[in-house]
Amino acid sequence: VNQRASVMAAASRVGYRRALEFVRQTPLLLNGVKAVEVQCPRIGTTAIAARHFIDEYLPTLKYHNPTVAFSATKQGKQAELTVVFADNKTKKFDLSTHKNSEDVLNLLPVTRPAATSS
Repeated sequence: VNQRASVMAAASRVGYRRALEFVRQTPLLLNGVKAVEVQCPRIGTTAIAARHFIDEYLPTLKYHNPTVAFSATKQGKQAELTVVFADNKTKKFDLSTHKNSEDVLNLLPVTRPAATSS
């Protein structure tokens, strides 16, 4: 049992390193955004895209956009994305019709800088 625990810990460190490397190497820059809030219900199939967006893209967005306020809550009855722009305009998106996290990411004004060769 002890050997299995150490193997699991090592695998988790490798997964963490891979995830951290992905976050660092995949810059997603938000243009003119002051805050992003994602709300999704705890259970239900209408929130799949919102939950995957929180897991897949929110860490990367937080890392590359330290001046933007991010919040994610798992409560309420409907999956929703709220974006507050720099000019204090607010835009809300219903996420219940979206099927994957890439669709949700496309709702944001994201810039993906070209990769630079070292």
